[in-house]
Amino acid sequence: MNGVQLVRIKGIYKSKLDDKGESIEELLSKGVSKSSISKIIDVKYQTPISYCNKREIGCTF
Repeated sequence: MNGVQLVRIKGIYKSKLDDKGESIEELLSKGVSKSSISKIIDVKYQTPISYCNKREIGCTF
């Protein structure tokens, strides 16, 4: 490869939670726990945490 690094371009990619972003923010403002949010939207525990961290929507996980 002649020293060329193969990496993903940094930025926000499409997520399966994009259409549920408003409901996630609403639940967070009401004080719902992160594990409860993942159960409500039926995804794995880490998915909403990663979503919030990448979009910096006020999650303090």
